[in-house]
Parts: sequence; C-alpha cells; structure tokens
Amino acid sequence: FYQVLGAETHFLGDGIRRAYEARVSKPPPYGFSQEALLSRRQILQAACETLANHQNRGEYNLGLIEDTIMTDVPWDKVAGALCVLQEAGESEVVIQTGQSLLCERLPKLFKQDVVLAMALAYVDQSRDAMALSPPDFIRSCEVLERALKLLQEEGASSLAPDLQKQIDETLEEITPRYILELLSLPLDENKREEGLQGVRNILWSVGGGGAAAIAGGFTREDFMKQAFLRMTASEQVELFAATPSNIPPESFEVYGVALAFVAQAFVGKKPHLIQNADRWFEQLQQTNIEMDFALERGLCSLLAGDIDKCRIWLGLDSDDSPYRDPSIVEFVVENSLPGLCKLLETWLVFPKFRDTQDLQFKLGDYYDDPIVLRYLERLESALAAAAAIARIGAVKTSAIHALQKVFP
Repeated sequence: FYQVLGAETHFLGDGIRRAYEARVSKPPPYGFSQEALLSRRQILQAACETLANHQNRGEYNLGLIEDTIMTDVPWDKVAGALCVLQEAGESEVVIQTGQSLLCERLPKLFKQDVVLAMALAYVDQSRDAMALSPPDFIRSCEVLERALKLLQEEGASSLAPDLQKQIDETLEEITPRYILELLSLPLDENKREEGLQGVRNILWSVGGGGAAAIAGGFTREDFMKQAFLRMTASEQVELFAATPSNIPPESFEVYGVALAFVAQAFVGKKPHLIQNADRWFEQLQQTNIEMDFALERGLCSLLAGDIDKCRIWLGLDSDDSPYRDPSIVEFVVENSLPGLCKLLETWLVFPKFRDTQDLQFKLGDYYDDPIVLRYLERLESALAAAAAIARIGAVKTSAIHALQKVFP
C-alpha cells in the first residue's frame, strides 16, 4: 500500500492523504478503460483508508513484518491493480501477470487494459536500462520493441497512439547506439548479426553524404567510423560489396575497405588481395586532391614484392618526384631495407579491425609463407624480394646480399 500510494512508511495520516490525492489527481495519460480507472481509484482509496487509520495501519504494518499480508483482487479490479502496480514500479510483476492473462480469452476492453499496463511496464524497464552507467542500449531497445509489438499485435494499432509514437521516436533515437553495442559483443555471439544488419539498414536509409544526419546525433561519417572499429576486416569488405550502387561510398569508407583488404591479405596469407587494396588506393588517388596516397600504394607494392615500384611511389630515386616525402626518404635511407620494412610494419593496419587488433605480426610471417612465395614467384617479383624480406627479422647475410643491388 505504501508503494502503491508513493508514500513513505514514516508519513502521518495527513501525509498519506496527500500522497493519495496526488496519485488520484494524475490518472494514467494513456487509454485505459473507464472500468480500469475506476478500479484503480478504488484500490488507491482502500490503501489510503488503511494507512490513514491508526488502528488499521498498525495491523497492516504487523502483517508486513510477519509476511502475512495476502490481498485477493476481484476479477473486475485486476486491470486497475495492474495499473497501480505499474505506477508503483512493479514492472516485472505486471509483465508476468499480464503474460498469464493473455493466455486466456479476455473481453476486448479488459485485454486492452492488460496490454497497455504491460507496455508501460516495458517502457519503465527501458528507462531503467538507460539510467545505468553506462546505459544498456541493447536491453532498452529490446524491451521497447516488445512494448511496440504488444501494442500493435495484441492491442490493435489504435490503442494508445501517443504512446506508440513516443516509443517509435525513442527507438529511432537510440537505435544507432544499440547497433554499435551489438557490434561490440563477442565475435561468436549470434546477436552480432543483428548489429551487422543494422549497419546496412542505417547506411542504406541515410544514403550519400558523409555529413548526412543519422538519429542519435550521428552523421553518416561519425556512425560508420564507430561501426568500423567494431567490425572485422571481412565484415567491412562484405558491407562494402553489398552496398547498392546508388549509395556512393565516402572516401573514408573506400580507404577503410582498402585497409581491410591489406589486413585480409596479410593475416590470411592471400597476397592477391593486395591488388584489390591497391586498386582502391588508386581510385582515391584519382578523386582526392588533398592526399596523394603514394605511401599506401608504395607499401602495397612492397607487399607484392615489387620493390622497384615501391621506390617509385615513395620517391626514393628522384629528388623531383611529386611523391617524395623527405621524412620518409630520410628514414629509409638511414636504415636501408630494414628501415623500409619497419615503415611497412608501422603502417600495417591490424589495430583498425576487430579481429586483428590484438595480433602481433612481423613481415616474416607473411613473406615466409609458402602460399605467398608461390604467388609472388608467379609475378616474377624483382630479386626474389619476398624470400629476402622474410629473413629481415633474423637479418640473414644472404638476404642482405641479395638486396644490396636495390638498397646499396
């Protein structure tokens, strides 16, 4: 009764009556039936009369202490009881009771009252999840979706339209963060697939433009960058490939998928994917005037074992090269081939992908692989560079000698 009235146990009679009047003066804002509202008022009145009377209150408090309070709710007051329980914060009780009642054949108005009380209880649970630190967006979204589905399927679309609109707006606002939280789940968690589908839905609905607005305060660029940090390299490539042609990729997305191809090539020992990466860097080079992407293309050439082309892209052989970066040239010249390999290892993109962020690789892990070597041999890579670079970590004399012609 204290909880139903929103009263504290130390309230005196006047305080109990004020709590009762406050409850009665603010009926639920949504579409409960008149019968439910009447029974709600009767339950509140019974609680007030019990607690405002000194003798009745003493007996009631004793029952609470001894745990002997049993309140039978007549059938015609069940809807009102669910209503006051929801207002009192007993969301789980309301939901469980409502689920049992919905298994029965209920009169239409009674059923709608039950559905509405359950929906409001789900909304309460959503607010509780959002009040956590950090907020639980997955829980919040899931219970709101249950509330909306319940209202639409069990209560009919005309039931509490204002509440349905409020739930829709809240879902729209928090769905981007819900998707990001799903993507943050362990990679073997089945629910992550919902997050991947959610990324597609948002990307395809918002269309082109990195500055295009998404709910939750995100732009397309902000959201996609956050999503990419939670996705594996293969997931990014698959998303890129599946995106319709009428949604042109932004430059940062093209760059991301090029890096994803590099990561897949290096980790999966699939050197043919380096060519895919280089093609996307080439496209960026042709369409983006603010960056030349020469470093990326040079290091792709090195991964393909083509050191001559690598030197061209890095401007190592010509002071007049438009790609020449003095800091890179100085580093490579000072450190010779090991310096170039160190540059490549520094550039490699493992931390950018969910499945590779904790992996540590050296170039030898890539170049010393039989599959990679066979592939590069078919390309007739200059000076069998791959075989030599594979041993840079151990600095074999034969490797250094083999490449002195290129890096004196």
